[in-house]
Amino acid sequence: MKLYFVLLMKSHFQSYPCPLQINSFWNLGFLLGITIILQIITGIFLGLHYTSDLNSAYSSLFFFI
Repeated sequence: MKLYFVLLMKSHFQSYPCPLQINSFWNLGFLLGITIILQIITGIFLGLHYTSDLNSAYSSLFFFI
């Protein structure tokens, strides 16, 4: 049973079939995509909680920190 699990994990993580043309630019593109998605999500979150009043602007900033 343990050997089957090890072989299953090896086939999914180490011996995963993928094209030979994948290089470091694919990894860079994936990381840049994740970064832009996180920036969009956090920008929406900050935009929803934005206050333009001078007195409460700092308190809303400290809320995020």
